Amino acid sequence: MFINSLRKSPFSCSPGLILLGAFTLLSVPVYGQQIQQVERQVQQVPFLQFNFDEQGGETARNSGSGGSKYDARINGGTVEWGPGLQQGAARLSNKGHFKLPDGVLAHVKDFTLSVWVYLNEQSDNQTVCTFACGTDRYLILTTQRGNEENGVSLVMTKTQESGNHTDKEERIAYTRQKGKLSANAWHHLAFTLKGSVGTLYVDGVKAEIKTDFTVNPSLLGNTTDNYIGRPTWPDPYLNGGIDDFRLYDYALTDRQVYELASVADGRLVQEDRDGLSLGDLSAVTTDLVLPSSGKSGTTISWSSAQGQYISDSGKLYRPDAGTGNKKATLTATVRKGDVALTKDFVLTVKDIGTEPEDVNVFSMQTGNPTVPAYLADASFYYDDRTKTFYAFGTNDGAGGENVYPAQMWYSKDCKEWKNKVIAFPKSWTDYAGTLCVWAPSIEYNPDTKKYYLMYSIASNTFVGMADDLLGPWEDANGAAPGKMLFKGYDGQFFMDDDRTMYIVTDSWHFKIMKLKFDEAGKIYIDNSDPVFAKSDSNPFIGTYHYTQIEEIKNAFEASFIFKRNNLYYLMWSFNGSENYNVRYAVADKITGPYREINRSMTVPILQRDDANRILGPGHHSIFCYGGRTFIAYHRQHYPFVDSKRQTCIDEVFFNEDGSIRPITPTHKGVTVAPDVPGDHRTNLALGKQTLTSSARVYDDSEFAPRYRTHGISFCYAGNFAVDENYGTHWDPGVGAHKPWLIVDLGSECKVDEIETIFEFTSRTYKYKLEYLSQKEAGSLDAASGSHLWKVFADRSTDGVGQSPVTDTKPGNSPVKARFIRLTILEGVDIPLRADGLDKKNAENALSIFELKVFGEDRSDALNRIFEAESFHNLYGIALEKNAAENGFIMGQIDNNDYLLYRNVDLGKGAGTFTAKVASGTEGGKIEVYLGSLKGKPIGVLEVGNTGGDQSWEIKSTSLERIARGRQEKLYLLFKGKTGTENLLKLDWFQFTKDRMK
Repeated sequence: MFINSLRKSPFSCSPGLILLGAFTLLSVPVYGQQIQQVERQVQQVPFLQFNFDEQGGETARNSGSGGSKYDARINGGTVEWGPGLQQGAARLSNKGHFKLPDGVLAHVKDFTLSVWVYLNEQSDNQTVCTFACGTDRYLILTTQRGNEENGVSLVMTKTQESGNHTDKEERIAYTRQKGKLSANAWHHLAFTLKGSVGTLYVDGVKAEIKTDFTVNPSLLGNTTDNYIGRPTWPDPYLNGGIDDFRLYDYALTDRQVYELASVADGRLVQEDRDGLSLGDLSAVTTDLVLPSSGKSGTTISWSSAQGQYISDSGKLYRPDAGTGNKKATLTATVRKGDVALTKDFVLTVKDIGTEPEDVNVFSMQTGNPTVPAYLADASFYYDDRTKTFYAFGTNDGAGGENVYPAQMWYSKDCKEWKNKVIAFPKSWTDYAGTLCVWAPSIEYNPDTKKYYLMYSIASNTFVGMADDLLGPWEDANGAAPGKMLFKGYDGQFFMDDDRTMYIVTDSWHFKIMKLKFDEAGKIYIDNSDPVFAKSDSNPFIGTYHYTQIEEIKNAFEASFIFKRNNLYYLMWSFNGSENYNVRYAVADKITGPYREINRSMTVPILQRDDANRILGPGHHSIFCYGGRTFIAYHRQHYPFVDSKRQTCIDEVFFNEDGSIRPITPTHKGVTVAPDVPGDHRTNLALGKQTLTSSARVYDDSEFAPRYRTHGISFCYAGNFAVDENYGTHWDPGVGAHKPWLIVDLGSECKVDEIETIFEFTSRTYKYKLEYLSQKEAGSLDAASGSHLWKVFADRSTDGVGQSPVTDTKPGNSPVKARFIRLTILEGVDIPLRADGLDKKNAENALSIFELKVFGEDRSDALNRIFEAESFHNLYGIALEKNAAENGFIMGQIDNNDYLLYRNVDLGKGAGTFTAKVASGTEGGKIEVYLGSLKGKPIGVLEVGNTGGDQSWEIKSTSLERIARGRQEKLYLLFKGKTGTENLLKLDWFQFTKDRMK
């Protein structure tokens, strides 16, 4: 049924989640009434019911059969009354909650708990309600409990004895729930207990059953810690709205639970339909990810009116190049119960002559990650005095997160980077140690003519200063030299236009401190400004003043302030791990009040992109260069989470009202500094064939307790060491002994320099670089078995402690080489911070991001084997493991899919195109294009059924015209019947001079 009388909830325009929970227990004598152990209609009055329709006061009245003696009273924090699902609701924030009378469940064995909840944020373990005596005896309903595998959860203690809580709890949790319950939506939750059988429902649907409960609420005794919205454990309070809280003293049936869940189906369907979006559909070039469910538990089905361009599942069939763009309509049907509404989406499908805006996560020469290291929490800074970009950050580059020593990276063009260890003042590490070093900030003060650096060590924030960004750094704490300035982390320096300098920091609330300096440039917190009225203290600097930003209720961490057009932007990161995202608020004064602009506090402007395999973007800084604004942020190193974070850069754009446009995290990145440095050299190893001793196969089951990227099977092959993509790497695998990587440069070159970027840039590696000439080996296989290798650089005894490492031949004389071999002998200096899986990664990390070879190459690409996976971009095709080798092939190839390669030098002319292919279907064609996909191909290779998708054949075709010289773009376009899938697989291809006879 559709409920037209429901009032519009303010929470539907705010971030949040509504949970309707129904929990049922069997009957016992309660309130002097004998409740029969029979099924009752859901319309019977519960003994507790809070509608929250009061619109004011300190009490939520109980309209249930228990009467006013069970009224709930506001017991702290912030509670606001306002519109709810039907009439009123209570909005809880800042630890706001209600307290219920003692012993409310003392005589209850079977019961039903029903509550509508609206979460302002999708954060872990928010407590909906608690009936407890401290942490010894309790019944707790949470939005998510325990590890990431559990969703909505209800727990009860088995005994009144104290002990380990996991041993004494009986729990039911939605273990099959994919992700947390969504914010910005209503949800219905239900739990029933009848005897020993407990059932958990989500949105009216039975989610989990537990048949061996031995406990019930009566065994908890006379509970005194009975709350709505508050935990007894140190878990988060409820942050959001709550409405229609009910508690029955018997178990509801499945049908009765469904009736509770469906009472607002019309409202929820309408809200999910109105909020349904597919983003910008004006120029669609990739498959669409079509949601199958709404935030309120609705189901969404799709139908296409133009199946020749897009399928019901969102798969795109782009028109041929030059035929023009096509319109298509997708219709979404949003349904819950008996209510269904539709919504149309009109999209423009671009023909295949238009390249996708971004590149693939596995593409050659990606711009993101931009720094060749595991560098998180980057404080990016462009110094006009030195014309250099600097990236200070948290060092994940040694096998664990937040490790010491800290690193600073610097570059003239945001492409070629070098690093330098930051030597902290000894007093810092004497006090705080070297564990948990993270979240720096950097700023220059033109009045003191000093650079200032801030780092947190074990949640103690220290400040340093220097005359140069490369150091050396000395302690800058004027009030307590050598000691922490304040207790906390994620601090940021901010210099205002009037040259007043501030620190903003956070710990669930943003705090801003005003600074002052003495003649030597030392820092003090300025306590003289009455605007900064709150105070705190520590044993070193005594009392200090700050102002707290109260307007932002979902503050978390990674605060950052910048100013534009007299508007202050206070930004932060919320949630964590793969769900990290960025929000912001604006103000006319640095001290506030801060306000939302274009839903900036509730809708992330930067967040994960599953379709493009980008996880956990956040903890950022903003910097400007050349009149443009950029955001530097970290993301997870796919497919890992938490301990391998990497710095990326994308551009920031603003709307006319000053709001920030949504930022799409990319693999392509941006060109920050367009000028190529004069000393730039071409990497001879880029995209060349490789052979390895081994390559690690990633199996997600090995890391299931830590990493939540399920269903991934992946191989860290050798070609990832020659792709100039710092989001990939070659890893020889666990237990590899003296692993080696050979690169075939394709022809004999003069090599004078080799740069190695090890995966963990803070560790010391011992290794050896060798070479072979073309006369000494004619193929990778021959090179791997050769005994004629000559030493280019021997680091077997004097390993280098920081990457990148540059090696030259003694005397800087070039060598003639076609093959280069790197053998990694040992990786030492595993940091103390590394433990558990981090330590396991570190111990086995004989791996590299990149091997770059520099010198003189006078050859062209004729006769060279091009590995198909050395693409610059692709459309519609998937990278697949090569079952027979430690490498990859290109698969899942459909009609009008393509691969793009850049800067292919065909020399004096190519006459034949050859490819290694396989097909278990009727096959298709490979069309070769130069420059663009418009016009006619220069060659067409016919591929039929080879006997299976692992039955490989080498096929060739003459090119229709001779292709000469360097080609900026070379396309391989795959053709077959429209809608036909898996035409063929491609391993490698080659151009040769003469045409076939």
